[in-house]
Amino acid sequence: MTVGGVTIGAATAYADGTGILVDDGSGPVRVIVAPDALGSAAIPPGSTIVAAGSVGQRDSTGTGASGYRLMVTLPGDLVATPPAPSPSPTPVPTPTPNPTPTPNPSPTPNPTPTPNPSPTPSDLIGIGTARARSVGSVVAVAGVVTAEAGRLGTPDLLAIEDGTGAVVLHLADGASAPPRGSRVEARGALAVPNGQLEVKLAADGLRVIAGAALPAPPFTRASAIGEGTEA
Repeated sequence: MTVGGVTIGAATAYADGTGILVDDGSGPVRVIVAPDALGSAAIPPGSTIVAAGSVGQRDSTGTGASGYRLMVTLPGDLVATPPAPSPSPTPVPTPTPNPTPTPNPSPTPNPTPTPNPSPTPSDLIGIGTARARSVGSVVAVAGVVTAEAGRLGTPDLLAIEDGTGAVVLHLADGASAPPRGSRVEARGALAVPNGQLEVKLAADGLRVIAGAALPAPPFTRASAIGEGTEA
């Protein structure tokens, strides 16, 4: 996902990067910027930023309905402009990137339902359907790796997407992690550690099928970051 807006308050140091609150006029969202993405950039309050990354969740409330954050990990995924002496209202029009919902036709990756034809295993279901199943259910899904292992803050987590939705995969111990752009089939049980829905894979629960085109990250409002955009 990509968000743009103005930073609120000072940055905060976290174990997996620098945390900032970004408000695009629709509400604030927490953005975690890894050291590689931050580089030498300073992000004082009132900076205008455009950030791209994967949506993760770390909910300490136990409700499973909060703690969403945008994980920005790669160089070039963060563009920050310090505040000008003039008022920060100038950044508020940064929702002009909202026209970039031209990437929202990134449902051109809806052709990634090509994995859905690969249902040689007849029990493959769409990720959107799998997300609606109860915790503990065993599901089989297929999709394209959009966030490789390590990009969601923990080395054994990655995310896949299939045009109906996206989900985090929790790799089995010792399993090799496919690179971004791999088309995979995955099988495992649904779990929600810290509120984040994950498919906890069995030792033989991941199969790499081929390479695939990556969908473009759609531009979204900060207030839209939530369960529907997770992963």
